[in-house]
Amino acid sequence: PTTDTSGNATLFINQTTDNQAFTGNLSGLGSVTVQGGKNLTFTGTNTYTGGTTINGDGTNLIVTAGTSTGSIPNVQNSAPIINNGTLTFNQSTPG
Repeated sequence: PTTDTSGNATLFINQTTDNQAFTGNLSGLGSVTVQGGKNLTFTGTNTYTGGTTINGDGTNLIVTAGTSTGSIPNVQNSAPIINNGTLTFNQSTPG
């Protein structure tokens, strides 16, 4: 699935179940906020440009893939990453 975060909207993900994956692709001008104190893995090719916020309380956003496809592109596009939790990149190649 693809989720469009257009119109400067913020997609809030309240991760209350541990070790889940978001396999879709996030796109648009909006931002993503992850909270809830659990592990969430992004495996899609994400192109949203509004930034990423990871709220504390044990929240861990894992960007992973067997190749370089899992991404939060704002690292490359200079959009802010506000890391009040843990951000982990687990990729076999840079991307």
